[in-house]
Amino acid sequence: MKKILLVSLFSLCSVFFLNAQSLAIFTIEKTDGSQIDMPMGSEAEITFSNSELVVSNQDGTFNISFPEIKKAFFQTGTNELKAENLEVFPNPAKEFIRINNLSGTHEVSIMTLQGQTIKKATVTNESDIDITDLNAGVYFLYTDDFLSKFIKL
Repeated sequence: MKKILLVSLFSLCSVFFLNAQSLAIFTIEKTDGSQIDMPMGSEAEITFSNSELVVSNQDGTFNISFPEIKKAFFQTGTNELKAENLEVFPNPAKEFIRINNLSGTHEVSIMTLQGQTIKKATVTNESDIDITDLNAGVYFLYTDDFLSKFIKL
């Protein structure tokens, strides 16, 4: 059984492993409605560089600016979340956000554009995540293999 080592997009200091019995695909949905699918082979790296997401895989290096990203997620043969169906709403939001189509209970993190985790919560499909303590701005919400950008008003 192969393992894929990825430097997490979600925190500059964290590292996680994907069970790679099947090919993992890193998908970015852009704000213009287009989608980018990147195969992640035996070694791949996802990092931040200034205000860009940098993905390096067997095919080379790809950079995309944060304002262009609507959401990003991994697709594998074992995704329990079916991340491509998840959506954060309302967006933009003032007081709370919720993850639509979430099954079960999951730990979520809210991060700044610089990758700093500023809040963690345990949520289900019916849970609201209180964001009243956040300053107005753009944030990422991360759970398992799902990442979505949201705006706090």
